[in-house]
Amino acid sequence: MGNLEDKEIIKAENLIKKILEEAEEISEMGKSPDKANRLRLYAKVAGWVKEHEISTNEIRNCPVCQSDIEEKKDEVTGEKITTHISHFLEQESGYLEKGFDLWANNSAQLLRSDIHNDLSAEINQDLPSKPIFLIEKTFTEEIFNSEPFANSLTPLKQSIISLFSTYSIHTPIFYEPDIVSIPKCFGGNDGKLATSIKRTKRAIAFSRWRKNNAKFCTEIFFKIVGRKKEEPPKGTKDIETWPLLDRLIALEQMVQNTSPITDSKKLIREMKSCRTDRNKQLDRISHYKSAAEAIGELFELNSLVEIQVGSITRKLLQSTLKIKDDLYSAAFSGTPKVISTDVTPKGGMVIEAESNGTKTSASHISNASDLRATLLGFLIAFHKHLLETQGGLSLLLLDDPQELFDCENRKKVAKTIPSLAAKGAKIIVTTNDQDFARQVVSTPSDLSSSEIDHLAIHPLTSTRSHIELGIFESAVNEKRRLFEQPENENKHQPARDYVKDLRIYIENRLKDFFDTHDPGLPEKPGLSDLVGAVRSRVNNQHSGFTSKVFNKFVSDPALKSKSAFLELLNQSHHGDEDQITYDDVLKRMDDCKRVSEIIENTHEEYERWLRRVPEGPFKDKPEIPSPIEFPIFEVPVFENLAAFSSEQSIGITHETDDNFSSNWFNSFCIYNINSQNLGFSGTKYNKVVVSLSEEIVPDQALVIALWNDKVWARRLLTSNLNKQFIVLSSEAENPKNRPPTLLVHKEEVRLLKVMGILFDDQPVFPKPTEEALLVSDSSYLKKIKVIFQVRGASALPLALEGQKILGGEILLPNQLKSNEGSIVAISTSKGDFLKRVGEPIPEAPHIRQFESIGGRGDSVLVCTEEIDDKFSALPQLNSARHVLGVLYS
Repeated sequence: MGNLEDKEIIKAENLIKKILEEAEEISEMGKSPDKANRLRLYAKVAGWVKEHEISTNEIRNCPVCQSDIEEKKDEVTGEKITTHISHFLEQESGYLEKGFDLWANNSAQLLRSDIHNDLSAEINQDLPSKPIFLIEKTFTEEIFNSEPFANSLTPLKQSIISLFSTYSIHTPIFYEPDIVSIPKCFGGNDGKLATSIKRTKRAIAFSRWRKNNAKFCTEIFFKIVGRKKEEPPKGTKDIETWPLLDRLIALEQMVQNTSPITDSKKLIREMKSCRTDRNKQLDRISHYKSAAEAIGELFELNSLVEIQVGSITRKLLQSTLKIKDDLYSAAFSGTPKVISTDVTPKGGMVIEAESNGTKTSASHISNASDLRATLLGFLIAFHKHLLETQGGLSLLLLDDPQELFDCENRKKVAKTIPSLAAKGAKIIVTTNDQDFARQVVSTPSDLSSSEIDHLAIHPLTSTRSHIELGIFESAVNEKRRLFEQPENENKHQPARDYVKDLRIYIENRLKDFFDTHDPGLPEKPGLSDLVGAVRSRVNNQHSGFTSKVFNKFVSDPALKSKSAFLELLNQSHHGDEDQITYDDVLKRMDDCKRVSEIIENTHEEYERWLRRVPEGPFKDKPEIPSPIEFPIFEVPVFENLAAFSSEQSIGITHETDDNFSSNWFNSFCIYNINSQNLGFSGTKYNKVVVSLSEEIVPDQALVIALWNDKVWARRLLTSNLNKQFIVLSSEAENPKNRPPTLLVHKEEVRLLKVMGILFDDQPVFPKPTEEALLVSDSSYLKKIKVIFQVRGASALPLALEGQKILGGEILLPNQLKSNEGSIVAISTSKGDFLKRVGEPIPEAPHIRQFESIGGRGDSVLVCTEEIDDKFSALPQLNSARHVLGVLYS
């Protein structure tokens, strides 16, 4: 504050004076509230006039309503209205517009902002009673609280305090500033405004005192702190009057003079450390000597182990080989055979094998599967030997026992493990190979399903304090299969078992997501808590939860809060499981299947993110094509091939109760096939009928795939090991001409399930460049006359049981020539067949060959005309119907 310029001090004093004058004026106005309100109004009007730069000559009219006010008087003040407005126009009147509290707050804020920072800083605190106390605080507290003086130099503090007391006796007098009087309407003398003004006036007084007594302040500074001298102080005479600088210089000289002593102490400490290290080394040498004297007896253990273990390995050789035969079989005859097992002097196991009379170590001539089988066989034989001779636990823990085995022998290992368990062994198998685990579980054995547990290991997470064993998706699907069996219809317990396992499975899978702590989860989260936490992470774009499969998770209606699906799962867990009925589960079956798949997809995507496998970005799926119009028709359905192929109506005995109508084709469209990728199912130029439904397309289905701006006609292949990707394969008959298999992310492809094949071989022009082409012409379906509903294997390989064969017109014998290569249903004197029309015999044009379909069955020779010749023993053709196509569903 001593550096403040006079103009800053005067500015602050003028501001305080202005505030006090305004306070007095506003206070006087407040004594007459009615008059004050009127004057405040005129002040605001005057402010408005100033703001809009209206000429003062124009105030004869009201600025608001424009009425004449030149001679009008205010009823409260008794003076002319124009007089009031003119008065406030001539002076600053903005402060009169405000109320008491608003003006006081504005004035206090003005005091902080319009004066120098050194003064405004003191508004927040009270200064000491005298300025000298600020100087004293600097010398006796602030200096010694700084880092250089805080520790070893602290003892100097008391001397400086005494020194300051001596020199501050003749401190110039400080006069307190005048007392400020603030009207009560602004809080009085104890209010916020009064306090700010008082502190500001005292800060100004402190600043003036500092300026007026600058010489005194400089003298006391040099007496306490000191000033630099050409020669350092000598001796200790009058040391109590020495300033701080002289004391520090004297201390520095003392430290320099004691340097040899300090160095000596350092060397002594180093010598002690060296002596301690030497004693430790001597002790270690002594221990080595004792160990060297005693270790001789341990060398005899090696030979003892060699004798004992070697004896056991030789004794268990036959048991080992017998178990090995269960675990492993060679791919060829004449492979090396294990003939002995032994132990080396170093404790290693030696396995000898023989091949064509030559004996050598099995490691040189046997493959990895053979060696692994021998070791595993010995382990099992040794375990059995221990149980028989010494007893103990029958538990056997095997970790990835299938490693190093080839594919065929892995199956034998998987088959052997349950057989060992059936003989009494308690076996725990841990593996990362899910295929091997499924082989172990699915292998037929003497064990019941209740004696085999196939469990998944769920790791530690923030919501799981220890690892947990949970069920696999396959176990949940098995419970669903039992629930859906016809014999369990309307039975409640299978439904309850399925929902209960589904809830446990979903909850465990959701817990796996929270390997890091989530503040929104309780200590023991339930299913709804976990679903909500996943939704929160997705909505907040939490790392690892940003992919489309997670967006699908949060948008699924079954996973919304208080959905019927979640309530059903919670009911299976909260004590009223016995209230769940078969119908309750049946209504939510679609939700169960869909959510189960979503959970698997999200978990797989999260694992990919943990491995930092890049997700995309994925392209959006192509739009679903628009359905086309189909001709309207209704035809009979037959379950007998003879009736189907005949031109007579035999519906009385063979026709089904239902007719087939064109309504079946609602929401369908047709693609023309321009490749051989569908193999036998549909050749080039055939048409396929596809569904436009967004239902899940099953594995192995024929599909039209819309991907990468192209159309593909392929067979769909999926895997439970990676549900995010699908395979689109070709089934062209010539493997050399098959196009490459496509591996596609399921989020980028639109799959249209093939619902049927139409054997319309009319090409499309111009020739399409893609594997399939969307067409709008459905007139081919007008040719349908009858339907054959396939039962059993009567239509193999053209159609499977439950599928429908589309029948067209009856073909006359003279029409067979133009339909060569077409599929027909023929009725002959020796049976009914589905065949492909072949060529006639050159020397007998009335004898025609009807070829097998798809390489299954035999071709037949049929007499198309009744002629008495050497071919009369052949089957006679009764009728033939043109087969137009096959509907798969």
